[in-house]
Amino acid sequence: MRPTGEAVPAVTGQPVETVAWDPAWETGFSDIDDQHREILARIGGLQASIREDGHRTACDNWLQLLAGYVSVHFECEEGRMVETAYPGLGAHRSAHDAVRLQVNGLLLDHLTGRQMVTLSDVSEFLRGVLDHVATLDTDLAAHLRRTARSEP
Repeated sequence: MRPTGEAVPAVTGQPVETVAWDPAWETGFSDIDDQHREILARIGGLQASIREDGHRTACDNWLQLLAGYVSVHFECEEGRMVETAYPGLGAHRSAHDAVRLQVNGLLLDHLTGRQMVTLSDVSEFLRGVLDHVATLDTDLAAHLRRTARSEP
């Protein structure tokens, strides 16, 4: 399921249940933008599974899909950072590690039955993702554009 609805700013304190892709989040690099869209789609799928019936197996599946894809995406971004000697690599990688811990923590808590994932949990995660895209990934994209222009 693809997320739908109006774009929601990451700074609101209100629950974020669905979000549409905002062209302001475009990095100009189709692989990164497509991966960001896919992350939002997986978050949307997780939200739908919780809203529709909270079916544990569906939530398990969506959490696993989300955690796996977030990791793949971060590896892709970090590879680009290394290739282009991105000066913000350390801070950006630390931010990625924090997101990995968050999504894997949600997954572990859910799978072990310690805590079922809620829309509030997912909303908090989504706000963090949107903030990351709007700030850190925007800075990375500017670096990638500068690096691309300076290559022979």
